[in-house]
Amino acid sequence: MIWFDNFEWEENGLRISDVKGLFDFPELKNHGIDWKDRDYIQPNSRLQDYQYGSRKITLDCFMVKNTWDELQLEIEGMIVFFSTSGLKMMVLPSFSNRGYMVKLEKSTLFKPNKLFRNGKCVAEFKLQFEEPQPFNVQFSFVYPTTGQVSLDFTIERRFKSLSSGSTDQQFVTINFKGTTTEINLEQADYHFSNVISVVAGVPYPLVITGEIDSMDLIDLTSAGVVPVGIDTANLFIRNGEIRVV
Repeated sequence: MIWFDNFEWEENGLRISDVKGLFDFPELKNHGIDWKDRDYIQPNSRLQDYQYGSRKITLDCFMVKNTWDELQLEIEGMIVFFSTSGLKMMVLPSFSNRGYMVKLEKSTLFKPNKLFRNGKCVAEFKLQFEEPQPFNVQFSFVYPTTGQVSLDFTIERRFKSLSSGSTDQQFVTINFKGTTTEINLEQADYHFSNVISVVAGVPYPLVITGEIDSMDLIDLTSAGVVPVGIDTANLFIRNGEIRVV
């Protein structure tokens, strides 16, 4: 399966033959403190002091249609879809349960080779994406049954006073099932609640961009929901952890 913003592209005939960069570690921008009077770089003592570059992801794709006109029309539709502003949630369950917030980097790669196989028209092309913030709080939900379910969680963020007298950045972005919500945490807690449609066994990534201190997942155990990747997500919680309550 190939998901972009909760839309299943395999239904439109898109297939992936190879993926590059999906698990590459981003380039480290700052290695630590470079003291002028010392011949070494002092490593940063806090995880949040490290800064990383973006992750580059390339998909080798092909698409099969009955006619060349039909194939061109479908690819043109993809160009329009990826040309809209903002990041899109990319999910490739065959490769990873992780959700990738990406933007198309090189639309010039939408230049297919004209191939014919078994009376069908086939286009082979590349999609090159950039994930600007490769490290964030994220994990996936896997539901045991298909249908309508409720998702409830609370996030907490304690403010820190800066030397200027103001508080640190308060904006947090929540991405789930193709919907992006930006919140300004004027208060310490934020409660998210929504009813969603799910398919059994399919991973649904939740991505939170911004600094938070803790997170409570509500009523997951009783519903038989399995959160995947919490241990890794906890590495990017500022002080606390993710709790299932």
